[in-house]
Amino acid sequence: MALAAGIEDVGVVKGYIRGPMDVFSKDVPPPNHAWNVVRIDGTYRFIDCCLASPFHPAHYPNRPSGASPFYFLASPMDLVLSHFPTFMTYQYIAPAIPPQVFVRLPFVRPAFFDYGLNLIDF
Repeated sequence: MALAAGIEDVGVVKGYIRGPMDVFSKDVPPPNHAWNVVRIDGTYRFIDCCLASPFHPAHYPNRPSGASPFYFLASPMDLVLSHFPTFMTYQYIAPAIPPQVFVRLPFVRPAFFDYGLNLIDF
């Protein structure tokens, strides 16, 4: 079905998803989440249906009224701020962001990108 839709590659990525109250010692905690990766027209994008759902516990107490479009075909550079794969190659960015950098990045929600914000030099 994915090939018929023009999707060249599909996979499941396991890793850690950061929460707003996370405090890290020095390492990324063990995996607690999974999301999908697809390749369309040679470009890798991520789909996280769990976080897109307004019913995911991460959205409480401010539950959105509908699904978040951010999590459908999110770019690797955007998703790496909240999702850290078990294997760094599944970040699909070069150079990959090491765990020591990920644990120091700020927690962001999709609204961060909706308002056109970005991080400089991380």
